[in-house]
Amino acid sequence: LIDGPHSAWLDAEGQRLLVFARASQLELGFGNLDSYGHLAADAMADTITTARMTHSFALAHLQGRPGCLELVELGIAALAGTLRDVEHGGWYASAAPAGDSIKAAYLHAFVALAASSAQMAGSAAAPACWPILPRFFPIFSKPSSRPRPLKDLPTSPNGRVKRLIASLTL
Repeated sequence: LIDGPHSAWLDAEGQRLLVFARASQLELGFGNLDSYGHLAADAMADTITTARMTHSFALAHLQGRPGCLELVELGIAALAGTLRDVEHGGWYASAAPAGDSIKAAYLHAFVALAASSAQMAGSAAAPACWPILPRFFPIFSKPSSRPRPLKDLPTSPNGRVKRLIASLTL
């Protein structure tokens, strides 16, 4: 399954999905797309979508896909900024917290995944999330437990992703 036609199909499908996912970019994060790949006219960033896109673009950057690190930085900026509850800690479900003040553990896990992936991809913005995470995930209370940027990655894209997945500390 890793070599031959299936590997080529996986690579092509991954590239197609990256092109599709880029359309979810907003000024302050990422929003949901319809089945045609379009944002709604009133689309706004939501935390789970922003975290998932940040993680996905971090993996793509580690595979050597051009232009993905900038999207990782955008996602981390939104997670550390407009989506974050500065007063009480944690993250809102969307960028419009006035109507939605519920903060579910599920979405916080995606923020931890996004921050870990971004850090390993070498994002300069990723450390902005680290001071917040220990409150929700004690494993992040020690700097030694935080993911570090990957260095000396294997040359194949599949090798980079496997190494990233194997080294996540969550």
